Amino acid sequence: MKNKCCMITLASILLLGCATPSVVYGKEQEGLLARTSLASVSQSLNKGNEGQVKTTTLGLSDDEQAIIQAIGKGKNFKGKLYLNYIRDKITEVFKEYNGDIFKLLSEFSSLISDQISEVNVKERFDVSPEVIKRLITISAMYDIAFAKDSCFMSLLGAANDGTAPAEPTGFYPNTTQLEGTTVNKQDGKLMTLKSYYVDQKSDVTVMIHGGFRGNWNLGTVTDEYNIFYNAGYNLLFVDPRATGNSGGDYVTYGQYESDDVLYWINREVGTKPTQKILLYGGSMGAATMMSTLAKDIPANVKGIIENCGFKSIDEQLRYTYKNTVAPLLGSIFGEEFDIVADEEHEDLYMGLLKEYYFDQELKMNVNENLPEIGMATTIPKLIIHGDADQVVPHENADELYDLSGGYKVKLIVAGAGHGEAQSVDPVAYQTYVTNFLNYLFGSQRH
Repeated sequence: MKNKCCMITLASILLLGCATPSVVYGKEQEGLLARTSLASVSQSLNKGNEGQVKTTTLGLSDDEQAIIQAIGKGKNFKGKLYLNYIRDKITEVFKEYNGDIFKLLSEFSSLISDQISEVNVKERFDVSPEVIKRLITISAMYDIAFAKDSCFMSLLGAANDGTAPAEPTGFYPNTTQLEGTTVNKQDGKLMTLKSYYVDQKSDVTVMIHGGFRGNWNLGTVTDEYNIFYNAGYNLLFVDPRATGNSGGDYVTYGQYESDDVLYWINREVGTKPTQKILLYGGSMGAATMMSTLAKDIPANVKGIIENCGFKSIDEQLRYTYKNTVAPLLGSIFGEEFDIVADEEHEDLYMGLLKEYYFDQELKMNVNENLPEIGMATTIPKLIIHGDADQVVPHENADELYDLSGGYKVKLIVAGAGHGEAQSVDPVAYQTYVTNFLNYLFGSQRH
């Protein structure tokens, strides 16, 4: 797996230059574009609020005026309606100017300046500009972290965290795509699920879930999964909800993705009652598989390998805010958006996300800590992490190991970043995984 953040922010995309999938920049061009991006947003916002240049006042159509009227003023201001409104506005800008990065940045900057102008905020909503700034901030966080159709992530092209191939690798021989239908517990509606199944006529099936915003569109063949394939096991690659070819509208960091895994487990053992199941996941995929253990799984599940996963959604989001979101967004907008890497602001933005997203369309309980519940079971576990991981702290592995019941093994690879355990120390990685497989299933080929 490659080293990428669990939650890439708006600011990181601006710093990367917002390169579209169809454009490849050289190092010098990337640096110039990044500096231009940073300057264009910061300069426009800062100057606009210092009064050195006028904030842009966009002409409002009758439809937009009606929307603003519905959002309300003062004590009647409806924050959720504003969030829907600003998301639509940002989406319009990204769709219209997706092929012209400099125009996109200019229009985006103008939009934000228009939205936070004290005159406009007073006239339209009669609330503090800080209210609007904070809502814009959590809208960007939601877009990157949870939304299926993310404006900002779409500019990066390949947006997964490295648990799936970054370049086309193709599929293993005898791969077929499976499809099923289940009730999505998030909204109670029917949902299509898809997976890729590699049938090697084994009595062992390894179920695999990729990481944040991953999918298998470029194939499934990697060194990581070759270990299982070469051992002769069947493989089932769960195509993720929201970001793969399955249904679903939101990334939920394992809370509902684990329901999808459970569907495929039950389907596999429904047709093969004696089949033995091993769960494998990296990063968010590891959290998903650990969360699956917390649910009503059949006895066919014999073990789990979790690679650089996190034990708590709440803790991981807070860590990402402190170490990624706040520094990067702060470097773009400065003090204008009151984004500070401290506990007070963590609580502020997590509280707003809970109020406007977790408790509404996402229906997420980020404090449920399903991975911890799952790992407390007695199912055998192999826990893998790098001690240089700056995306998911390696302390997660230590704490997960301590609370794990039953047979457990831990591999901490010195100097390995996020998902880099295999590439940094392939011998140790191969040894630990092979020994764990032999413990579960014996040394014979299946």
